Formats: sequence, structure tokens, C-alpha cells
Amino acid sequence: MSSAFEAVVGAYYLDSDRNLTELRLIMTYFFDAVLSPELSPEDEPPIYVDAKNQFQVWVQANFNSLLPHYVTDRIGGPDHAPEYLAKVFVAQKIYGEGKASGKKEAEKKSRS
Repeated sequence: MSSAFEAVVGAYYLDSDRNLTELRLIMTYFFDAVLSPELSPEDEPPIYVDAKNQFQVWVQANFNSLLPHYVTDRIGGPDHAPEYLAKVFVAQKIYGEGKASGKKEAEKKSRS
């Protein structure tokens, strides 16, 4: 569910031409009950949350809006503690790899 919500919010942000004021409107609608009254429109959230996001921004800026492609495989571990290896590619060239107990974490570690 969180991935779907993130995708919807990200799409809304991109569709509104990266307008944080527009994004705040929808976020206020969803989270009005939990938003701190101290927040103001001048409070800018960090643009780069983790290495994976930073890398995606860099790739889009340097490769004519291409997106990184992640290949994630389970490489071992028991069912209750699997281990995954993620590799990130841009234009069929590998740019990094990472190991973790979850697919998303392995992808993040592939660019940390």
C-alpha cells in the first residue's frame, strides 16, 4: 500500500510541474489530522531522501530522462530471512549493486 501511495503522490507532484504548493494541498487533504501546526509553506522538505532517489535524479539529468533499471534476485537465506542482490543499470551499463534482506533495501544499497 505504501508503494502505491508513494507512486500516486509522486505522479501528482510531477503532474503539477513539481509545484510544492499544489503537493501540500493534497497532502493536507490526506494528513490534515496529523500535520503539525508549526509547518509553514516556507518549510521545504529534503529533495534527496536516499541514495536511490539521488541517483535517479542524477540519471534523469545526465541521460536525457532515462530511468535506472534495477534487477533484483534472491541469492540465498532461509524463507524467514532471505537475502537479495540488486543491480542498477543505466543504458545497459551496471552502476552498482547492493545486498539486503529486502528487495527495496537492496535497491537502495545498490547506489549508497
